Amino acid sequence: MKITKLLPLALASVLLASPAFALDSVTTATSQMNLNLKKFVRVSTANTNITSVADYDAEYKTLTLEALAPTFHIVTNDPMQIITVTAKTKSGSKDALYKIAGPASGYAIAFANTTQIPDDTAIENLTGGETPSIANNADVIGVGITAMTLTPSATYGGATRDAGATNLNSRVYNIEEGTYDLAFTLDTTQMDGTFSTHDSYGTYTTNLILTATSGS
Repeated sequence: MKITKLLPLALASVLLASPAFALDSVTTATSQMNLNLKKFVRVSTANTNITSVADYDAEYKTLTLEALAPTFHIVTNDPMQIITVTAKTKSGSKDALYKIAGPASGYAIAFANTTQIPDDTAIENLTGGETPSIANNADVIGVGITAMTLTPSATYGGATRDAGATNLNSRVYNIEEGTYDLAFTLDTTQMDGTFSTHDSYGTYTTNLILTATSGS
């Protein structure tokens, strides 16, 4: 007499299906790592407060100035950096940088008396795009900017992306990431039509401002 042992149906199914659970060999795995570098820009100047002695001729018609030469330092990792040069009177209320024919840079800057505060219209007589008149700009003196030079570092690089914009009261530079110096040299006499006996003795001041913004 033969005895036949039958496997339970459930167990037979598991055994038959076992090859499907075999895993393929895996010999490579990847872990992506990232560095998130923040945007960086720093503008600075060593010339926070510089003074020129102003002398004049016997007729009080012509100024002789010691040249003022402020320099700004720029460091940025932004490939679309915008640098804007402006100037304000001491009160900060009026533009002092102005575009004009004559100076090599194409710009001049208005200095305002800090004791005999000039009227806004006196400042605008220089900065508004009209021909200055000594009868209308008492206690404001214009000085030409003979050089406004942007120089990238030979070591850390940098380059201008395009010529930027020469606006009436601002100069704009579009630059790439890098390190730069932006140097200014002012004339040693006044702009025509901006100095007379209407200009009281005392200190005349202006604030040259460099502002960095992102173009991206």
